[in-house]
Amino acid sequence: MSEFSRELHSFVEVARECSIRKAADKLNISSSALSRQMRLLEEDLGTALFARHAKGMQLTADGLKLLSQAERWLNESTHLRASLARKDRGNEKKLRIGAAECFAQTLLPALYDRQTAAERLDVLQVRTGDTNTLIHALSEGEIDLALAFNARPSQPVRVLSETSCRIGLVYSPIHFTVDQHEISIAECLDWPVSLPSENLSVHSRLLAEIHRQRKRPRIVSSSNSVLFTSEMVRNGHAVAFMTRFDVRPELLAGGIRFVPLKDQRMEESVCVCVNANAELTTDLQDHAKTAAALINAIAQI
Repeated sequence: MSEFSRELHSFVEVARECSIRKAADKLNISSSALSRQMRLLEEDLGTALFARHAKGMQLTADGLKLLSQAERWLNESTHLRASLARKDRGNEKKLRIGAAECFAQTLLPALYDRQTAAERLDVLQVRTGDTNTLIHALSEGEIDLALAFNARPSQPVRVLSETSCRIGLVYSPIHFTVDQHEISIAECLDWPVSLPSENLSVHSRLLAEIHRQRKRPRIVSSSNSVLFTSEMVRNGHAVAFMTRFDVRPELLAGGIRFVPLKDQRMEESVCVCVNANAELTTDLQDHAKTAAALINAIAQI
């Protein structure tokens, strides 16, 4: 703010309060400094702006004219600054992305790091949710890109890439022992199980496979939260059926282990999706390719 703008702002406060002391309190400056500032403004303009008396201050005719003009100037200045700020923000390279919760700790930060380092991204806006929620947001134009499990091409959703990832038994090595490189669902049902909730795409397939077995499962919890299920597993309360994406941080830390299921149907598909009716810009294509590359890298580990 320029010195003149600062003086006008101070003048407006004094005029509104009709008191140097009250205005000084609002402006967080001393009364003497504010009084001197008003006298210098009067000297600079060559006219008295206030009539000073024992009970306070009152604007003169010239003071009233300046107040009207000053309020107009300050309002125009505020609008101009806001307009310029919006223009600056309009030049930002922004990506609105929706993703399954499991990507929040690993893939999305990696995507941000890679794209900002390449100067292709300034702001990453993230929304998490299940597949139906993400596809709806994409269809409504609320996000630019979706990373969702088992999405299907439909108007106006276009699937740019798909990566298969196996579902596996996830367990705590402190509480359970598994020696196989692959394991059947039937073998897993010897232990308490935490299942994904019904709104997750894998739920119906898992439940169908479990019901095909000749064992009665002991289901101790169900949830749509990856973090909750991971904690149940890590604390030894249950085993679970998840993908590597769901538990990547815990796998790297060693608190949880993953063994692929033998069952052929037990695979997920991670889809990178865009709105087919929206423009597929060069930047959006690049973001989608980078996300797909990161997904492939994790799936192969």
